[in-house]
Amino acid sequence: MELSNGSHADFTLMQGASGLGMRPREITTVALPSGGSLVQHRKGLEADVQIPVLLGGSERQRWDLRRKLERLVRDEVEIRVTRPNGVYRSRFGFYKAGLEGEYGAGEDSPNGQKLVLEFTCPEGMWKGEQQDPEFRLSGIRKRFLSERAVPKEGDESSKYQSPFFPVLLASSTVQGEIDVNIGGDAPVYPTWIIDGPGSDLIIENDKGDSLKVLTEFEEQVTITTGSQREDITSPSMPDGELWEYVPTTSKFFALEPGMNKLKVSMVGAKPNSRVQCLYRENFWAGW
Repeated sequence: MELSNGSHADFTLMQGASGLGMRPREITTVALPSGGSLVQHRKGLEADVQIPVLLGGSERQRWDLRRKLERLVRDEVEIRVTRPNGVYRSRFGFYKAGLEGEYGAGEDSPNGQKLVLEFTCPEGMWKGEQQDPEFRLSGIRKRFLSERAVPKEGDESSKYQSPFFPVLLASSTVQGEIDVNIGGDAPVYPTWIIDGPGSDLIIENDKGDSLKVLTEFEEQVTITTGSQREDITSPSMPDGELWEYVPTTSKFFALEPGMNKLKVSMVGAKPNSRVQCLYRENFWAGW
């Protein structure tokens, strides 16, 4: 549902919306014997967003619009604040109040009926639009000595592995250097989409953190990073079977605000091989 300030829309956004800025914070202080106080604890609280909406049309049309609103807010909703140039920020929340019980006066008003919808947003940050840069990799030859995530017992090839560093026959790290500029106010945790052909993916930042998946990429692989969730899946292996190909030294690192210099390499990549980075920037406020 899109709200506008136009006079002929079914749903019109009225003045008086609140909760579109930073979320509130709880601060606990302790009094000092010598006077004054010391901040002991602080944390962000859930944000309540209130959106006044004017329903247009006839009384019967307004009844149908309320039913539509009830269906829209049954599950998690995305609240967007869009600028005149089309750029938006959004946060996710859950319906709290505004459609329960009596709807109040205005059902038969010729000027429309006003409702105040209230949502609770557990997450503190506002999200920018999804960014999806992709990187094409080709011309990277096979490593002479290659790493393996978990050597198999009795596998004769395992004795040729190097546990310390890979010896490269091509300057793949130079070919795969990319810059990702992150705006916003906080780090972002991207989702990586990998399309083969290729093998032995390495994504490394300029701090020395690296994310490695040491296997053949025969189908699309999705790598999810996050402060509370990390995952790696493919259509045929959705339940964590790919974790055995991720070395324990791998880090599912975040992208920091500012310029991030990354090195991406994949052995045996073809012109149609790609690595795609999906993320949404984080902002303290909705505008």
